[in-house]
Amino acid sequence: MEIDNKTTKVVKILFSVMLAVVFLYMLLGQLFLPSELGRDHYVYEVFESQWYHVLPDGSKREFSIQGDCDAKPNEVVVLETIIPEGVEDNHYLVFWNQRMDMEFYIDGELRGSYTTEDSRLFGKTGPVAYVFFELKESDIGKTARLVTQSDSASSGVFH
Repeated sequence: MEIDNKTTKVVKILFSVMLAVVFLYMLLGQLFLPSELGRDHYVYEVFESQWYHVLPDGSKREFSIQGDCDAKPNEVVVLETIIPEGVEDNHYLVFWNQRMDMEFYIDGELRGSYTTEDSRLFGKTGPVAYVFFELKESDIGKTARLVTQSDSASSGVFH
Protein backbone atom coordinates (compact mmCIF):
# COMPACT_ATOMS: atom_id res chain seq x y z
CA MET A 1 0.00 0.00 0.00
CA GLU A 2 1.42 3.33 -1.06
CA ILE A 3 0.76 6.58 0.72
CA ASP A 4 0.37 9.44 -1.70
CA ASN A 5 1.76 12.91 -1.29
CA LYS A 6 -1.64 14.42 -0.47
CA THR A 7 -2.17 11.99 2.46
CA THR A 8 1.31 12.73 3.80
CA LYS A 9 0.62 16.47 3.73
CA VAL A 10 -2.72 16.01 5.55
CA VAL A 11 -1.08 13.86 8.26
CA LYS A 12 1.69 16.42 8.72
CA ILE A 13 -0.84 19.25 9.00
CA LEU A 14 -2.98 17.33 11.51
CA PHE A 15 0.08 16.43 13.56
CA SER A 16 1.27 20.06 13.55
CA VAL A 17 -2.17 21.34 14.58
CA MET A 18 -2.44 18.77 17.41
CA LEU A 19 1.06 19.62 18.63
CA ALA A 20 0.23 23.36 18.55
CA VAL A 21 -3.02 22.78 20.50
CA VAL A 22 -1.22 20.74 23.20
CA PHE A 23 1.55 23.34 23.48
CA LEU A 24 -1.00 26.19 23.66
CA TYR A 25 -3.02 24.30 26.31
CA MET A 26 0.11 23.78 28.45
CA LEU A 27 1.21 27.40 28.06
CA LEU A 28 -2.20 28.88 28.86
CA GLY A 29 -2.65 26.47 31.76
CA GLN A 30 0.62 27.54 33.33
CA LEU A 31 -0.24 31.21 32.90
CA PHE A 32 -3.89 31.31 33.92
CA LEU A 33 -4.86 28.27 36.01
CA PRO A 34 -4.28 28.34 39.80
CA SER A 35 -1.32 26.44 41.21
CA GLU A 36 -1.96 22.93 42.51
CA LEU A 37 1.03 23.13 44.85
CA GLY A 38 -0.67 25.25 47.50
CA ARG A 39 2.14 27.78 47.56
CA ASP A 40 -0.35 30.58 47.07
CA HIS A 41 -2.02 29.70 50.38
CA TYR A 42 0.96 29.41 52.72
CA VAL A 43 3.46 31.84 54.13
CA TYR A 44 6.85 30.47 55.07
CA GLU A 45 8.90 32.11 57.79
CA VAL A 46 12.04 31.18 59.65
CA PHE A 47 11.20 30.25 63.24
CA GLU A 48 13.33 32.69 65.26
CA SER A 49 13.96 31.30 68.72
CA GLN A 50 16.95 30.21 70.80
CA TRP A 51 17.14 26.43 71.06
CA TYR A 52 18.89 24.48 73.82
CA HIS A 53 20.28 20.97 73.79
CA VAL A 54 19.17 19.35 77.06
CA LEU A 55 21.97 17.05 78.20
CA PRO A 56 21.36 13.76 80.06
CA ASP A 57 22.30 15.39 83.39
CA GLY A 58 19.58 18.05 82.85
CA SER A 59 21.96 20.89 82.02
CA LYS A 60 21.38 22.90 78.86
CA ARG A 61 23.64 24.38 76.22
CA GLU A 62 22.73 26.75 73.40
CA PHE A 63 22.15 25.00 70.11
CA SER A 64 21.60 26.10 66.51
CA ILE A 65 18.69 24.20 64.98
CA GLN A 66 20.80 23.97 61.82
CA GLY A 67 23.37 21.88 63.60
CA ASP A 68 24.66 18.61 64.97
CA CYS A 69 24.55 17.52 68.62
CA ASP A 70 27.29 14.92 68.05
CA ALA A 71 24.90 12.25 69.33
CA LYS A 72 25.70 8.56 69.11
CA PRO A 73 23.31 6.15 67.36
CA ASN A 74 20.32 5.30 69.58
CA GLU A 75 21.07 8.22 71.92
CA VAL A 76 17.97 10.20 72.91
CA VAL A 77 18.42 13.86 71.94
CA VAL A 78 16.27 16.54 73.55
CA LEU A 79 15.98 20.12 72.30
CA GLU A 80 13.99 22.90 73.94
CA THR A 81 12.89 26.43 73.15
CA ILE A 82 10.34 28.95 74.34
CA ILE A 83 7.61 29.69 71.79
CA PRO A 84 8.11 33.36 70.83
CA GLU A 85 5.63 36.16 70.22
CA GLY A 86 4.08 36.21 66.77
CA VAL A 87 2.95 32.59 66.65
CA GLU A 88 -0.67 32.26 65.57
CA ASP A 89 -3.14 29.41 65.30
CA ASN A 90 -2.40 27.14 62.35
CA HIS A 91 1.32 27.90 62.35
CA TYR A 92 3.56 24.86 62.02
CA LEU A 93 7.12 24.04 62.93
CA VAL A 94 8.64 22.02 60.10
CA PHE A 95 11.67 19.80 60.58
CA TRP A 96 13.61 18.06 57.87
CA ASN A 97 13.82 14.65 59.48
CA GLN A 98 16.80 12.55 58.54
CA ARG A 99 16.24 9.00 59.82
CA MET A 100 14.91 9.94 63.28
CA ASP A 101 11.89 9.14 65.39
CA MET A 102 10.46 12.39 66.78
CA GLU A 103 8.12 13.48 69.53
CA PHE A 104 7.05 17.11 69.99
CA TYR A 105 5.73 18.47 73.29
CA ILE A 106 4.35 21.83 74.42
CA ASP A 107 4.64 22.22 78.22
CA GLY A 108 4.71 18.44 78.60
CA GLU A 109 1.69 17.77 76.33
CA LEU A 110 2.48 15.50 73.38
CA ARG A 111 1.44 17.43 70.26
CA GLY A 112 2.75 15.11 67.60
CA SER A 113 5.14 12.33 66.74
CA TYR A 114 6.78 10.72 63.75
CA THR A 115 8.00 7.17 63.40
CA THR A 116 8.18 4.54 60.68
CA GLU A 117 8.63 1.67 63.11
CA ASP A 118 5.40 -0.07 62.06
CA SER A 119 5.58 0.71 58.36
CA ARG A 120 9.08 -0.38 57.31
CA LEU A 121 10.00 -3.96 56.58
CA PHE A 122 13.75 -3.36 56.87
CA GLY A 123 15.38 -0.83 59.13
CA LYS A 124 13.69 1.18 61.82
CA THR A 125 13.58 4.65 60.28
CA GLY A 126 12.84 6.09 56.85
CA PRO A 127 15.53 8.01 54.99
CA VAL A 128 14.10 11.57 54.85
CA ALA A 129 10.77 13.24 55.63
CA TYR A 130 9.39 16.67 56.39
CA VAL A 131 7.62 16.57 59.76
CA PHE A 132 5.01 19.21 60.67
CA PHE A 133 4.04 20.09 64.25
CA GLU A 134 1.13 22.47 64.76
CA LEU A 135 1.47 25.52 66.98
CA LYS A 136 -1.25 27.69 68.50
CA GLU A 137 -1.32 31.30 69.58
CA SER A 138 -1.92 30.09 73.14
CA ASP A 139 1.52 28.38 73.00
CA ILE A 140 3.37 31.71 73.19
CA GLY A 141 5.72 31.68 76.19
CA LYS A 142 5.44 27.91 76.69
CA THR A 143 8.30 25.43 76.48
CA ALA A 144 8.51 23.39 73.28
CA ARG A 145 10.47 20.14 73.55
CA LEU A 146 11.61 18.00 70.64
CA VAL A 147 12.72 14.48 71.56
CA THR A 148 14.49 12.40 68.91
CA GLN A 149 16.20 9.08 68.57
CA SER A 150 17.91 7.41 65.63
CA ASP A 151 19.85 4.22 65.09
CA SER A 152 21.84 5.90 62.31
CA ALA A 153 24.83 8.22 62.04
CA SER A 154 22.29 11.02 61.46
CA SER A 155 21.40 10.98 65.16
CA GLY A 156 21.37 14.53 66.50
CA VAL A 157 21.52 16.27 63.09
CA PHE A 158 18.82 18.94 62.74
CA HIS A 159 17.42 21.13 59.95
